[in-house]
Amino acid sequence: MVQTLTLLDLPVDIFYQILYYFKDVGASFDLDHVWRKEENIARQQSIRNLRLVCRCLCELASPLLFPILKVSIDSKSLSIAEAISQSPWIRQGVGSVHVFLDYYPAQLAQDIAAFADFRRNQLQELSRHCDYYAETWFLGGYDSDDETICALPKRVYDSAMGNCQSIVAAWSKYVDPECKHEIDKKQKEYQEILQQGFDEIGQRHLDQQQLIMSGDFVRRLAACIARMPNAHSLAFYDDRNRMRRLDDNPTTILNDKERLRDLMVMPVTWELFEKLGYEGAEILPAKMFSDLPIGIHKAGGILQQLVIGCFPLFGDYSVLTPHLEGAGWADLGTAFEHLTVFEIGKGSMSNLPIRRDYLDAEVQRRITNYLGAALSSTNLEVVDFNLRVLGINDGTKNSRKGHSRIGPSLSDVRWPRIRRIRFLHVELNQEDLESFCHGLGDCLEDVYLSGVTLQDGSWATILDILREKVAKRCSEGRCRLIFSGLDGGELVAKDPRINESIWEDLLIGKNTVDFDFEEPQNIVEAQKYVCGDGVSENPLRMKITRQ
Repeated sequence: MVQTLTLLDLPVDIFYQILYYFKDVGASFDLDHVWRKEENIARQQSIRNLRLVCRCLCELASPLLFPILKVSIDSKSLSIAEAISQSPWIRQGVGSVHVFLDYYPAQLAQDIAAFADFRRNQLQELSRHCDYYAETWFLGGYDSDDETICALPKRVYDSAMGNCQSIVAAWSKYVDPECKHEIDKKQKEYQEILQQGFDEIGQRHLDQQQLIMSGDFVRRLAACIARMPNAHSLAFYDDRNRMRRLDDNPTTILNDKERLRDLMVMPVTWELFEKLGYEGAEILPAKMFSDLPIGIHKAGGILQQLVIGCFPLFGDYSVLTPHLEGAGWADLGTAFEHLTVFEIGKGSMSNLPIRRDYLDAEVQRRITNYLGAALSSTNLEVVDFNLRVLGINDGTKNSRKGHSRIGPSLSDVRWPRIRRIRFLHVELNQEDLESFCHGLGDCLEDVYLSGVTLQDGSWATILDILREKVAKRCSEGRCRLIFSGLDGGELVAKDPRINESIWEDLLIGKNTVDFDFEEPQNIVEAQKYVCGDGVSENPLRMKITRQ
């Protein structure tokens, strides 16, 4: 009798090929990947079902469960991470750890009036959106561009605005000890929601503070990561819910008490915290920037990829200094010595706050020390560097220009393996920039410099150095170089209305890149000279000679 073969009779290598189709090949340290929620849920459910079939499939499918491990600074999240790290099958599939530096500040957790005021402002912002949408009903539900923006009946928006007024009134009566007005059943429920939210925020604040100040979070998470053989990527973000904007449907929270309860216990983004008027206050979770990499190194882990998607805007920058006992900047450099990828400027760092002058010398020194430690790795292959968030901006159209001065961070770099560089919105002097260019290796594939300002001196020698590095590779189609909005010295930039997708186009291999504006001719000529594209003499030296 011929024995019938079943799926379970297949060789293990065939199983691997089948399971590869369930593998999340997009999983990396890129935050945007995290928000493909429906796709990820379906994929994970398929993997869970496979694990229930038999021991063999359970063993093979388990590593696919958590390609990205997401951890917040709270005891529950940390315990889950520890459980995953102790499972031999599951932990080997973790390739990247995203640490969400959610913040529950003492200023809100210990003062119910301040807490009520903060949440009230959020609700009133939603109410203003509802008011705008409701007004469009008088225009037929369309805006000035004839786009439909009023998706719900007007009564839904009216109800939300009415509820907002009721919530605000109820909370005002609750936090004002002098108020003796009677309240109805609905307002009493709103007051209970306020108190419950305040109590929960207080508990989360204490939990977070204890984990950070005692060092338990760093110690325990570092041990978890060290137990995961493939977890070499680390990313920091301050807002797990950045894609769940409150105004996606502004009526939901105001018309649904359960959603209102959810809002009450949401953490505060760093940007919002600093907008509350607590500029200069310490953002405790930011201690993780230095302490966690050092902790991972001490626990035996190897960090190869680092992404920073949040940063203090005006707070106490002393949090960047290593706080682990006996640790200093040299220890941070050691923790970063295996880095092959370093990215800074994603996540909430895409915002542009009001900043009317350069960072003071002490703040700049701390930032320089931190960046210098990350950039000191000689193994770096990809550097994506956007410090727009630290630039000068007075809020006007003709704002004074100025970027973060990072020259000392780059002056001593030696990157023999570097392949891709993206620098946006930074300032350097001629000496530091020349030294940096000398430190680049001969493997460059993509170079994108945008909004780079030369503080003093000339670009001429810098162009010569870059030409030596990339001209031959560019002519052979092995390297692409783009200059955009370069400024200072002989170059004068136009408004840098750059296409922010340029770098992504380069990464996915597009042969052409579209600009939103025409670069000044001298920058175009400089780019052609460096690339060896029909310009054989340095256009800046020619200009000097003619003068």
